[in-house]
Amino acid sequence: MRVSNLLRSVVVGAMATASLVGCDKDPNAPPETPALTPSLAIAADSVIARQGAIRVLFNAPVNQATALDPGNFTVINTCTGLPVAGSLRFSGDTLIFTPSQALPFLTGLSVRIQGVLDQNNNAMPEPVIFRLRTENPPVSDVSWEQLTSPTNDFVAGVSFLDRNEGFISTLTGGIYRTDNGGGSFAALFKSLDITGTRDVRVVSADSVYVVGAASFGGSSLAAGALLRSVDGGRTFQVVFSDDPSTCSRSRCGSVRARRPKW
Repeated sequence: MRVSNLLRSVVVGAMATASLVGCDKDPNAPPETPALTPSLAIAADSVIARQGAIRVLFNAPVNQATALDPGNFTVINTCTGLPVAGSLRFSGDTLIFTPSQALPFLTGLSVRIQGVLDQNNNAMPEPVIFRLRTENPPVSDVSWEQLTSPTNDFVAGVSFLDRNEGFISTLTGGIYRTDNGGGSFAALFKSLDITGTRDVRVVSADSVYVVGAASFGGSSLAAGALLRSVDGGRTFQVVFSDDPSTCSRSRCGSVRARRPKW
């Protein structure tokens, strides 16, 4: 009899314990809400265009007013330490930041998100920081390649219109042109009235400017002059001279090319 009562007491105690354990969690209680967490909606390498948008996704619906607060979403240019000006907006569930102007290539950016609430007004547990950068420049090869000099004279200026067409000027006043990216040069201009040039600038396929020393009429005193060509460097005209007294009106008009002997 005593054994039976003892067994009954053990069974009742075990059932009570099981009942307490089973009721530890209320089955009717709402599920726990996961912590609000943002993530970048871009490629894994975190590279955007110079004025590309920064897209952020949240793991739950958010209070959009708090997400659009500029104090809760900041973008810092890590090269200068200054904030990046831009606009914030939602497109569906995606929060989008667009810079106001194009950023330099390879600009580091730090995105800090904080204080955003979900739809139940639960805040992010802590700020989240993302790091990304703008794209590489279109020409990534910055190595130098030595080109064959078209003359034994010293080169005083170089200017290219595009990847193929360009001009060089020499200290003694020669003008040369290339149409194959500097692979070869052709002699275009040489005049006894131009004692030297120091610079050349290409504006278009026909318009070329040269800074040089003009000695019109064989004068031993050279005048600094700005010369312009409108026929692709074949002839040059004086558009400005700092010492007009060294040349007459009849000599300061057009300076035509005299083919040098090479």
